[in-house]
Amino acid sequence: MAADLYHFPIDSAEIRRELYSLMALLFADEKMGELAKRQKVRAFQEESFVRLSNDVIRTVLPLKFLTVAAAVRGALDNIADKEPSRISCESAVCGKYGKAHSKGGKEPLSLREACNKAIHAKKTLFYQRQKVARPGVAVFNGKIMLYGAHQNPKHGDWEAEIDLEKFAAACLVALKTQTQ
Repeated sequence: MAADLYHFPIDSAEIRRELYSLMALLFADEKMGELAKRQKVRAFQEESFVRLSNDVIRTVLPLKFLTVAAAVRGALDNIADKEPSRISCESAVCGKYGKAHSKGGKEPLSLREACNKAIHAKKTLFYQRQKVARPGVAVFNGKIMLYGAHQNPKHGDWEAEIDLEKFAAACLVALKTQTQ
């Protein structure tokens, strides 16, 4: 049988490494903010360091997040294809979703839908804490806002808020399910 050149197996170990890297960025940013807040290390007080931290959050984190979301969505599809009864993990809530700019209630966002929203988002924003003891030092708090439009224009624009820690936990459960 000839190899399928267009089929790339999803390696759950590689996805877990990317997920670890994503979460390490989140926690490293928190630690850097603490160092700047305590002003123990002069280098952490410099404005250039603050800009560097913001640059990392704006550039590296979105790429890591999208990589993990796309890979996990593929893993969920593999699970669904092989054993549909084993995809209960995809319903883990890791955020909320609704119409853009709506004050109304938001629906819970499952892991599968969070991955879909990450893949199809037109705009991604990472929340930063509003209040930090040291002025000018904002730390990523793990909330990701995604904005996009439905395929059907009648449904309008959507927005989703994803809690990165809940997303990571749901991904790990999904990947564990895939390897069993």
